Amino acid sequence: MRGTATRLASQLSHLTRNEPFSASNLIALRELLARRLQPAAPDEMSSETPHAAVLVPLCNVEGKPSILFEVRGNLRSHAGEVSFPGGKRDPDDKSLMDTALRETQEEIGLVPEQVEILGELGPPELSLRGLRVSPFVGFVHSSPHYGISPQSLDRPLASLCLESLVLNTTEVAQVFHLPVEMLKEQRRLREHLFRDLHPYWAVDVTDRVGSGDQVRSRLEIWGLTGWYLNLLMRSVAG
Repeated sequence: MRGTATRLASQLSHLTRNEPFSASNLIALRELLARRLQPAAPDEMSSETPHAAVLVPLCNVEGKPSILFEVRGNLRSHAGEVSFPGGKRDPDDKSLMDTALRETQEEIGLVPEQVEILGELGPPELSLRGLRVSPFVGFVHSSPHYGISPQSLDRPLASLCLESLVLNTTEVAQVFHLPVEMLKEQRRLREHLFRDLHPYWAVDVTDRVGSGDQVRSRLEIWGLTGWYLNLLMRSVAG
């Protein structure tokens, strides 16, 4: 067991070296998420609790491993804050994974065929709005028509062009990427507590976002989004 964990961590060490995602990296991350996922408790699966799902979108941008984020538009809740794409489950959604993919398409125009789901990041967490939120990690390919051959497993995957994204401007003010290497910059990090109990790092991304009427003067990745980001990086770090 220990040997397997060490092997997976080694395969994902490219993130700390700022090397782009490859297909072999995604295979390792998929296996790592499957090993670490804890089954949801029965009360967490209750149909009486409203459910939601978010996508934690990994991608290569300009040849660098990155994570996509949104700045929320002028909405009733969390307006102007940084978040992952996602939302409340619809009755027609076959699964919470479908919820995450549908909301992502509605918000930033990524079709489901462009997103390779790698697994769930962890058990659902209760949002401040009373929604039980399930996080799914996925890699965003440059095109829905991506193909991977055994001979290309270690080659860098194509970079995503952010200009190709079509934003629902009612819900999303901006979309931006954060290169993974920037998560090591101490100037960005502020120690915080999730639900006043669990320590994690909030991340300042003010310089990653352009100005606009719906953009705050200072932006952080914090709250549930920040918690999920920290869970992802802890998983990768082993």
